Amino acid sequence: NQTNSTLGAGDGGIVSNVVLAACAATDKFTGQLLLVNAGAGVATHCVITNCTAWQQSDGSGGGMFLQVSSGRADNCLVANNSFECKDVGTPKDENCSSSVRVAGGTLVNCTVANNRTSGLTTMLCAGVAVSGGKAVNTVIAANDSRSSRAHYSAWTGTAANFVNCLVEPDYELPNDTCVAGYPLFISPLNRDYRLSAASPCRNVGTNATTWTYGTTDLAGQPRQREVGGGTTIDLGAYQYDETVVEPSRVHYVDANGTNPVSPYDTPATAATDVFDALKVTDWGHELRLLPGVHPVAKSVDITRDHITVCGTTGDPKDVVIRAVTSSNRCMKVNAGTHTLVHSLTLADGSGGSGGPAKGRNAVTGACLVLADVSQSANGSGDDGLVETGRFAFVRSPFVYRTKTAQPGFVRLRAYVVDATGKRYQKVYT
Repeated sequence: NQTNSTLGAGDGGIVSNVVLAACAATDKFTGQLLLVNAGAGVATHCVITNCTAWQQSDGSGGGMFLQVSSGRADNCLVANNSFECKDVGTPKDENCSSSVRVAGGTLVNCTVANNRTSGLTTMLCAGVAVSGGKAVNTVIAANDSRSSRAHYSAWTGTAANFVNCLVEPDYELPNDTCVAGYPLFISPLNRDYRLSAASPCRNVGTNATTWTYGTTDLAGQPRQREVGGGTTIDLGAYQYDETVVEPSRVHYVDANGTNPVSPYDTPATAATDVFDALKVTDWGHELRLLPGVHPVAKSVDITRDHITVCGTTGDPKDVVIRAVTSSNRCMKVNAGTHTLVHSLTLADGSGGSGGPAKGRNAVTGACLVLADVSQSANGSGDDGLVETGRFAFVRSPFVYRTKTAQPGFVRLRAYVVDATGKRYQKVYT
């Protein structure tokens, strides 16, 4: 469906237990999929997913998935949605184009996750924008904005108006009441945003009556229940449920294996192909490669957040990802934030399209080796390893051994924090 406003909760109105899926907010100025715009209006236990909002080319604003102008929204999930910039343009007010906007009223115990911006604009907030009212006990995670302002992937607006919200440590916290951490959902790959046992969202919300609404979470589970007898509300749309069976977070690959059984969670049932294991590797999971040579006929693309790819012995010589042909790259990291690759060798990949390995917002770990990678100069100066992001090269040693058709160089651009805490950029060649 394409619409200016799909649903609205006016004064005294309630929108409850509604799912909005595959819809589009298209109005030039005020399009939103769910609008709460009067003092006693309520949106509760709702889901907005796989929807699209458009940013206008003249900078006049754009759609939102959820807007709380007054009243409240509680126990709602806004996930897996995307913005599309219709043309070249810069919004005049970044708060007007965000996954969730709180212009007044309250956003309470909601989960805003895995929303993306696309197109040419750099001002869209993929997370939560607060220009009035409050955002409380809300999880804001794995949203990806193309803004040059890093925290726009998580939040923007009045920092003091975020209360007890979780923001990933990749971004600046709005204030000291908020929690820095990765939410550790059960399985974002399968659209399951319930909390795992290890989630830092557990038992850290505020029970203040000013912010507490309803007695159940989005799944209908009691809000004030916690294993061990605690009664503190969890962050996000879901209270932790100990009866949920959690999937394995570790997956193995053995190029010489004989008994591959998904989800490949033991060495004895390891996948024989890297790509089979990647299909079941979710956010926060580890992909462990057993000793041997792992041939790849195409680039190993890491497309999900917070994944670790590593050898199992700690010695990079023991585990090799080798390109079958010299025309393909060995690995590409596309994840939004905090991907760790370590203790392995990438071999024989081509640099003709940007290097044997290429990453964005990736962490390269101890003993990552690129060995004998064939590269063809293309005049751009980017024929080698291209690794960018907030967490580049945090461990040592890092070894880069290559052969090129003509002499080249290595350039490292890094942000350095001095003794006073000031951050500045340095370039090493």
